[in-house]
Amino acid sequence: MTHIENAGLRKLSDAGLSMSLLAACFETSRDGLVLVSASGEISAANSELTKLLGHTPESILGTNWLAMFKTAQRIRAEDMLADIVNGKSGLLKHTRMLTADNRLVPVRIWGTLLKNGDDAFVLMTTQDLDTGNEETGEKRRMDGQIKYAQKLETLGVLAGGIAHDFNNLLVGVLGNAGLALMEMDASHPASESVRHIESAAMKASKLTEQLLLYSGKRKATQRVVNLTTVVDGVRHLLEVCKARQVHMDYELAPDVPGIYGDPSDMQQVLINLVTNGSEAHEGDSGQVRVCVKAEVLRSEQLRQACVGSGLAAGRYVCIEVADTGRGIDGAAMAKIFDSSFTTRTKGRGLGLAAVRGIVESYHGAVMIDSSKDKGTSFKVYFPARDEAIVPDAEGVASLVDWRGTGTILVVDDQESVRQVACETLAYYGFDILTAREGSEALEIMAEKGESISAVLLDMTMPGMSGEETLQELRARVPDLGVVISSGYSEAEASQRFAGYGWATFIQKPYRPVDLARRVRQLLEAHPRL
Repeated sequence: MTHIENAGLRKLSDAGLSMSLLAACFETSRDGLVLVSASGEISAANSELTKLLGHTPESILGTNWLAMFKTAQRIRAEDMLADIVNGKSGLLKHTRMLTADNRLVPVRIWGTLLKNGDDAFVLMTTQDLDTGNEETGEKRRMDGQIKYAQKLETLGVLAGGIAHDFNNLLVGVLGNAGLALMEMDASHPASESVRHIESAAMKASKLTEQLLLYSGKRKATQRVVNLTTVVDGVRHLLEVCKARQVHMDYELAPDVPGIYGDPSDMQQVLINLVTNGSEAHEGDSGQVRVCVKAEVLRSEQLRQACVGSGLAAGRYVCIEVADTGRGIDGAAMAKIFDSSFTTRTKGRGLGLAAVRGIVESYHGAVMIDSSKDKGTSFKVYFPARDEAIVPDAEGVASLVDWRGTGTILVVDDQESVRQVACETLAYYGFDILTAREGSEALEIMAEKGESISAVLLDMTMPGMSGEETLQELRARVPDLGVVISSGYSEAEASQRFAGYGWATFIQKPYRPVDLARRVRQLLEAHPRL
């Protein structure tokens, strides 16, 4: 009997399956097979898997399957395992696994839940995407997508570091501009200039937000969105993506129906198409036009689509990106969405492959019209939805006559952020204590905890992190109210700090009035006061 005869297979054998049949199935599979527990512990693995990853039978059994992934891929693998254990389907179309000599191999993984009484196992099937076979074309597409994901992952790490520092600087700019406006009469000669400073800082914060969305460092929840609003929100980033000599033009219908999707995906489609259209001018001047409109498409029209052919007739919302560049010849048109094809002198040309993947995932369509030296038009269609669009903006309570009482502890490693927060909260009537790091905050809490009404806590600090600090604070004062601040999104913060209770969130950079409103919301609902 081979090395796969072990406790895992024996438990399945007890369920009525022949041990020899199980062993034969494992060893004759052309794909790597591994049987793992709900926590990921490996109880069986076949020769294909050990050969693929360079392990010996003895070294792989009893180890954790999740340890065979690097951090970013491990999170996805962990989520997939949890989904399968909870009865959902699980599939990683393209990921990378670590070999015994610390190389990364591209693979495709899917899992199946197997139960025997109270015992639950997951059979993970691992397909090597590097093997040469009749699916070489598919492998190249997968390779391109993996390399594209690697680029986004690298960009995400860079964007995250830049965003943290940049957002802290913008808190100082926005905060001091807001504090100045709070002290100024509207007729003051400098008030208009200060408002321009505040407006420019807000636009800069949106640029950072779009960078995080594009790089994948910020998650957005799928919902019914308006594509005109999406384009308006990303205009400044499109201006950055285009070549300087290319002029942007917009035709955005105000009354288009919504579509169901992730705004960051829509933004990625726009950025890739605008970048592609800009580069089509090869250094010459020209124009890229972005148009959003609603259309009713017939079946025969959709059959002509180069992506999404055969979709049902009906109402669609169209994003059209048209350029006045060199056009696309027939040979290039046939390969235009292939991730391994590019006409660029630099780069991989993966933008249109990404567009295809996003559009297909939303059951959309792409139509292309191009003429030699007369330009190209990409029309991307998404199914229209009738649901109402929920606005992002929340109700705003007036703070004109509001004043707070009590003491707020401000915990942030950046002096400019502490300065803005302290002056803002002092303006609204609070006494202030400050700490530069988590350990200092704990010392202050130990000494003056009974007098502290709430804490403004930065999520990302050197030494003791915001999460660790919050855990320690709550261990000492369970009903303490906390305002968590970060440059990342509220959705990420809510997931990370779920279960802590009596906490609210404010995203950096923020204006003084935004901070005051968050503190007021927390204290009005807080039972401690």
